Amino acid sequence: MKIVCLVGGGAKNIYTAGMVKYLHEIDYVPDVVLAASGGGLTAALWAQGDIALLEKLWLGIRNKDVRQFKPWMAFTRAACVFDFAPLRQTLKKHIDLQKLKKSPFDLFLALTSLHDGSAQRFNLKTMVNQDAVISSLMASASIPGFVSPINDFVDGGCADDQGILAALRMLGASMRNRRFEGFCPAIEYKIPHDTDEDGVLIPHEITVLHPGTFHDKSKPCNALEASENGIALLENANYLLQKSLVPDGILFREIFPSESKPISVFDFEYRGYERAALIQDGFEAAKKVFTL
Repeated sequence: MKIVCLVGGGAKNIYTAGMVKYLHEIDYVPDVVLAASGGGLTAALWAQGDIALLEKLWLGIRNKDVRQFKPWMAFTRAACVFDFAPLRQTLKKHIDLQKLKKSPFDLFLALTSLHDGSAQRFNLKTMVNQDAVISSLMASASIPGFVSPINDFVDGGCADDQGILAALRMLGASMRNRRFEGFCPAIEYKIPHDTDEDGVLIPHEITVLHPGTFHDKSKPCNALEASENGIALLENANYLLQKSLVPDGILFREIFPSESKPISVFDFEYRGYERAALIQDGFEAAKKVFTL
């Protein structure tokens, strides 16, 4: 089984657009894509087969197409500072339910439940209407404190941004918590594999498309950047933890930008950066990994 994990990262997912562009170019078709947060939009357009539209979107998207800054909303029941109404309109222009249903792979989007904090994954390919897909994509990218929850769900990255554990479970692994041995879970039994006609093992594949981190030690940062840095450090630790659980016998690939820029997850203006170059960076990063 081939599984691709599309990690979230808001505006940084411009890199993953380039990575997906390369995978499409070499006709790499996974069986399953696991996406979270900002990675969901890239994954949805990939599932639709709209690679040209995907690139056009990331080349042209602006802050006004995603959110409006409304700090007074922090003192209302919404308890947030950004209004996602523009994102809903953007998604309406790009999400095609019929194309999604014809996708060659299943697309599971991670959302975090406010009831118990668990990661819930929904297959966008089986959703009944466009509004359900759009609401799910928006909820998966709704960072608590910044964007209001949608239908009692928030950013999928809060519970499982990397998707590696979900991929291992999908392949048949069972996790158990080692209560007194740290926070790291353990693989309870080996994952079954298929063999070809000659009895040679056919490895499962897990490929992680990662937009990189925000952390930048070279300059002072404001409160928003400081919070993003803190989140990035936690995500990095979680990624390394999940990566360490991948057992032998699985072909594990990880694709990172060659030079991750200090782009804010909220800044879709990409000030000081050339968008086409960022997409090309992701493209070349994927090419390098797949041609090793």
